[in-house]
Amino acid sequence: MTQEKLALLSSIKTLKQEMLRQFEAIEEKVVALEDNRQQPVQIQPFTNEWMTAKELARHFKVSTGTIYAWEEKGIIPSGTAFGPRQTRWKLADVEACQGAIQADSTTGKRRGRPSKVHRKEEFYD
Repeated sequence: MTQEKLALLSSIKTLKQEMLRQFEAIEEKVVALEDNRQQPVQIQPFTNEWMTAKELARHFKVSTGTIYAWEEKGIIPSGTAFGPRQTRWKLADVEACQGAIQADSTTGKRRGRPSKVHRKEEFYD
């Protein structure tokens, strides 16, 4: 064989070995990712997270108006202004007032006209 063919075969062999090493490294990463996916996800509790009125309303399953009403009544602590139109509350501080929130009489009550069933009953009394 000529020198050129030997050099070419040598470089092909080197490239093949490098490709095999890269493939093995990729395979190890895939296995590591699959192992991480099988482990349960740890959810951190909300301790000092700052939340908007909308996020608090979603958390407590009430309207944003109820959040502001609770603040006016002193049921929850006043929010901290982070800007001219951005007020936030620490979730941990609000959850500390859970007993007062549950005792609030406005929580869960509907306002407005009674349903049709109730209006019909009025005529039969």
